[in-house]
Amino acid sequence: MMFIVIEMTNPEIVRKRSSYKEWKSIIEFLKTEPTIPELMRKIDELYDMKRAYRYNWVSEKSLESLELLLKDEGY
Repeated sequence: MMFIVIEMTNPEIVRKRSSYKEWKSIIEFLKTEPTIPELMRKIDELYDMKRAYRYNWVSEKSLESLELLLKDEGY
């Protein structure tokens, strides 16, 4: 088995990256002990921020689906 060692970039540079800041915001959010609906909405928000849905219409329909699911599950 072959292992590849990747040398880490200077930590100060990494801390300035948007990905680092996004991960940090997730940790801070989780520290608040969110409810299931809050966590699900946060995931949707992060997807939307990263343009995972690609189109506003798809984003809106996804949120609509999430809200109905939460209602159906009793939240």
